[in-house]
Amino acid sequence: MNHNSGVLVELADGIVLTPAEYLKHLPFLVVIMDADKRTILKVMKTNAVNAYNNPSFVRITPVKELNPKLFYFPDDGEIPNSSLPLLVYRKVNRREGPDLADWMEVIFSRNGWKNSWRWGIYPYHHYHSNTHEVLGVFSGQAMLKIGGAKGKELSVSPGDILVIPAGVGHCCVRYSNDFCVIGAYSNDRKPDLNKGLPGERPRVDLQLANVPLPEADPLIGKLAGLSLFWTKPSIAKLFNPLKAG
Repeated sequence: MNHNSGVLVELADGIVLTPAEYLKHLPFLVVIMDADKRTILKVMKTNAVNAYNNPSFVRITPVKELNPKLFYFPDDGEIPNSSLPLLVYRKVNRREGPDLADWMEVIFSRNGWKNSWRWGIYPYHHYHSNTHEVLGVFSGQAMLKIGGAKGKELSVSPGDILVIPAGVGHCCVRYSNDFCVIGAYSNDRKPDLNKGLPGERPRVDLQLANVPLPEADPLIGKLAGLSLFWTKPSIAKLFNPLKAG
């Protein structure tokens, strides 16, 4: 729907609202994208009046629509996990396949999450002790187990994005034949691979305590997302090497 200002006002779930309707959805995150809507150029917070009157804003999203779901996983003795929450964004884009993967790759890279790859997810519990990871589903469906053997099962499908703190275990339990994700890492790091085996600790605990916080959320950037939920005080509470076995 085009309004008299030339703005296409579309909520995250694809619903187009009239000015009277979307004025009720304050505050807004305004996502400014390029002409073909493939690349997020900027994310900013504004009020509905300014958003409606600015023709360069091609997507208007209420803040609540971009709030991720948070999941916490404690150390289970094998998988260290983290005091930082795992973030899950649902259905951030209606595309599927390589086109969605390209879109995610551009956004991840723009926000400092690089060294990307495209493949499935290992069918065994594993974690990274030297970097945080983002996984974006662009094809198929799967059931993941997060947090180790005692963790939580989580179903994923195209458009879902998981921001995984260093140390948090993840495993693909079952998946469709076309299941595929794009992965990337904070600060362009190359990940190590740990499986919760004897002898990994306390070495990995020391590494985990020194993983820096990302500069930006892989989807939203510096404005919101993990910057609201991953804080420096939390990093100090990640692990106590003296208790590692």
